[in-house]
Amino acid sequence: MFFKILSIYLLPFTLLYLAVIYLKKCFIRENKLSVPVISVGNITAGGTGKTPLVMYIAEFFQRQEKRVIVACSGGAERKKIARGIKLEDEALMVKKNFPKAILTAKKSGAIKKEIFGDNKEIVILDDGFHCHCFYKDLNILLVDMTNPFDNNMVLPSGLLREPKRELQRADIFVLSHYNASDSLNYGRYTKYLQQFKKPIFTMEYKIESLRNNGQEISPASVKNKVVLSFAGIGHPFNFFSLLSALSPSKIYGVIYPDHFCYKRQDVAELEDAFLEKKAEFLITTEKDYVKLKRYEWRVPVSYLRIKPMLKNINGDGFDTLLLDIVE
Repeated sequence: MFFKILSIYLLPFTLLYLAVIYLKKCFIRENKLSVPVISVGNITAGGTGKTPLVMYIAEFFQRQEKRVIVACSGGAERKKIARGIKLEDEALMVKKNFPKAILTAKKSGAIKKEIFGDNKEIVILDDGFHCHCFYKDLNILLVDMTNPFDNNMVLPSGLLREPKRELQRADIFVLSHYNASDSLNYGRYTKYLQQFKKPIFTMEYKIESLRNNGQEISPASVKNKVVLSFAGIGHPFNFFSLLSALSPSKIYGVIYPDHFCYKRQDVAELEDAFLEKKAEFLITTEKDYVKLKRYEWRVPVSYLRIKPMLKNINGDGFDTLLLDIVE
């Protein structure tokens, strides 16, 4: 009841937010780049699994011998990276896993500087659904099935970043965290999305391994062990649920805010908790791990290496649709 009342009181700010969105659309000119552009985004605030999907697409096109350019909010232009400008966690993950990929800012000028024009390039826009300055050859929208559209209201009254009618701009819907949603809501929202007559895919994660300083650890080694886990992501309970699939005897979870910037004190507190709980594994997300590598740990810390698994509900396979835009 409190949140419903709060949403109503915030409506004037929502109207102002919508006015800003409308004005941006009126004044921003759409640029068509000389190479294919794939956008991966969402329509609600919070984590939906964009970064793992961006990495899946980057890996796919590198196997096709394409020069991959990833444009994201945390990706500084080349000259800024050379000066040591700090990258955000998503950009750090991409750079770590794809050192040959070009990482750049989500600006038309910055992207154009990286294009050679040899028909062997592909641009991936991370969180690009709301970037109206780019023409997109493929517009992929992720929908978090645990809370698809919140209360159907736009920020700040709700979590929608744009009105639901803008779903029609998507070329593909990818349903993330669908295993954590109840079957009734899953069926209802899937039926709702089918009215747009676009391909729909479910996305779940396969745990490939545990990794620690480049070393791979079998996920089976976690079975019947005590685990202290921590995460600073949009939906940490989805991570804990994934970790529980490894059948540890007990999981202690520590939650930090999304995009949390860890300090030495946070590391010390996690180390103390690990020893206090007599845990046998300290496990986090890869997104958190890339920000913690600069610290020396008294205890071993690992991260889950995961891979998205995409299954079509209707239409062609996901990889086929990716190939269609470059052929």
